[in-house]
Amino acid sequence: MSIPVRFSERALAHIRQLRQSMNLNDTICLRIGVKGGKGCMGVEKLIAFDEKGEKDEEFEVDGIRVVIRRGESLYLAGMEIDYLSEENSKGFVFRD
Repeated sequence: MSIPVRFSERALAHIRQLRQSMNLNDTICLRIGVKGGKGCMGVEKLIAFDEKGEKDEEFEVDGIRVVIRRGESLYLAGMEIDYLSEENSKGFVFRD
């Protein structure tokens, strides 16, 4: 099974930099997911470092362990994760 999201080179570089600066051990993965989805609010995408859970699917992207909870891939399919570092805006963005 292939990962449902793509990562820009900027995003991958920043993830590696964060892992190194936070001195994370090998059991910590990059979690991509969603929360919310009640009513007309839609879902909010999330990205964080976390341990793999029993309900997670694991993927490897350029040496980075990525986990996504089963069932959330539907909401993430086809998206690209990028990292912006502009004067007034820094952070990860999800693009359709």
